[in-house]
Formats: sequence, structure tokens, C-alpha cells
Amino acid sequence: MLRLSSPLKLRTRIMLLVCTVIALVLLVVHTIFVTQSTALTKNSLEEKARAVARTLAETPFVGAAINDPQQQQALQRYIESVRKHNELLYITVMDMNAIRHTHPDPKMIGQRFKGGDEVKALHGQESITEAMGSLGYSVRVITPFYYQGQQVGAIAAGLSTEKVEATISANLLFAYIALLFGGVVPVCTGVCFFFFFQAEDGIRDYKV
Repeated sequence: MLRLSSPLKLRTRIMLLVCTVIALVLLVVHTIFVTQSTALTKNSLEEKARAVARTLAETPFVGAAINDPQQQQALQRYIESVRKHNELLYITVMDMNAIRHTHPDPKMIGQRFKGGDEVKALHGQESITEAMGSLGYSVRVITPFYYQGQQVGAIAAGLSTEKVEATISANLLFAYIALLFGGVVPVCTGVCFFFFFQAEDGIRDYKV
């Protein structure tokens, strides 16, 4: 005789509850991770640019060379070597009139720094901004620097916003992979077992 099975057996309800709880937990954890990872990645890159700018600001050679025409080429070579080593978009050493003394593109040397956010640094206050410059949009740290106790200019260290976004995207890809293997796969496995047992119950009920 064919026996009608109950709409939702206890095992079915437990399985659905467990899957729902896991899915909600994964959603919350993923949202928190993405938010914090994005902020930490951006902050880490900003700190890197800040560290480079501050280190250069404390280098006596930079302060001495900015007002010495004979040292301009040496200053450009030195700054470019530091920029390439740290994988920055640019490092610009400017004087108190915001005139560039170094730049990845030598043609830009002697021209005014673009953006307007250098004003704060030229008045002795460090700033971090996102702005459009001669090389495109960048996240940049601009810090004042001194020579013999007097401010003689500012140093801008910039990171391409594209690089920042690419680094964040790479971290998010890792998060999605971790989510896949850490949550989706177990949930799918549980669902497969659920349907397997459901099928077995259906066959058993049919035989009875």
C-alpha cells in the first residue's frame, strides 16, 4: 500500500535550517571580510607611500640638492631609483613655489605641481588625497621637508589608483575562492546528501 510521506520530515527541516544558517553566516563573514580587506589594502598602500615620502624628507641630500642647480640631475636619478624600487607611480620633489625638481617624465621638471593639494604640505602639514595629476588619477601623500631647520619644499609620493584597485581585486578574488571552498562546497555537499536521503525515503515509502 502506498503511504503518503509527511510534508517535511524532521531530518529535512534540520538540513534546511543548517543550510540557511551556514549561508547567512557566510554572507555576513564575506561582507565583513570584503569591507575590511578593501580598507586595509588601501591603507597599506597609503602607508607605503607615506613611509617613502617621509624617509626622503629626512634625507639631507634631498634638502641640500633642491637649491643646488649642480645637484639637480643627481637628485632626479636618486629619486627615480627610489621610485622604481618601491613601485610607485611617481615621486615629485617640489620647492616652496610648487615647482617640480623631479618627475618620471623629465619634460615635467620645472613646471608647477598639479592638483592644488600641495598647498597644505607647503604650509607644513602632510596630506593624503586622491587627485588628477600629469600621470592620471593617483592616491598621493605629500609631506613637507626641511633643510637646516627651514622648510624648503614638499615631496609627493603617488600610487596609481588603477594599481590600488588591482590589488584590492586580487584580494577579493582570494576571498571568493576561500568562500567557494570554505562554504559553498560543503553546503552543496549537504544538499546532495539531502536529496539522496529523500530519494531513499521515497523508494522505501513506495515499497511499503
